[in-house]
Amino acid sequence: MINPTEFTVLLPALERELKAAALWQTQRPEDQSLQSTEPFSLDTLHPHEWLQWIFLPRMQQLLADKAPLPQGFLLTPYFDEVWKEHPQYQAILTVLHQIDGAVASC
Repeated sequence: MINPTEFTVLLPALERELKAAALWQTQRPEDQSLQSTEPFSLDTLHPHEWLQWIFLPRMQQLLADKAPLPQGFLLTPYFDEVWKEHPQYQAILTVLHQIDGAVASC
């Protein structure tokens, strides 16, 4: 089982890094964009939007509800690929690798 304590540190770290990279948005995407059934909502959202508007809220809600966190997922293959030409996002990728590591250690 995933250690929720790790996520209570890693999720705020991810938010901080998104803000530091100037990827944090104040305007929420349209509801229709958030309804995508594609992995990472790649048909309707930019990668950073998925992190901010889908991943972070879902993980934070699970933590708040003391619900089991999902297991067996990897974020970094997708984000490493889409941001391979963007070295300025390395700090975000580092946090995503840490999240994947926390999931894999279960």
